Amino acid sequence: MTIIGPAKIGNEVHFIRLYFQLTLQAFAKRFGVQHPTVIKWENFKNLPTNMTLGTEKDIRLFVIKQLFGPAKIAELYTELERKIVSNIDPETIELDIDKLDV
Repeated sequence: MTIIGPAKIGNEVHFIRLYFQLTLQAFAKRFGVQHPTVIKWENFKNLPTNMTLGTEKDIRLFVIKQLFGPAKIAELYTELERKIVSNIDPETIELDIDKLDV
């Protein structure tokens, strides 16, 4: 499962919101946006949402924390930091959680 990769698409946002049983309002509040913004993202369907990189990262960290707990976030952060120090462009880095200890 790739955690950091291409930009979030509308269907992914919709899936994440429903998977974690969040209303439009609760999802919007959690990520610091208005609920019409979430509707707009979900309406992108199979296209990138154009959300800010910060919001996208926040959603990805939320999913990791909910599924694997805070220790996984620390492990992924360490791996990401190692790749950045190795001069790999952060925009192209992918982290595969299947290759990390769960």
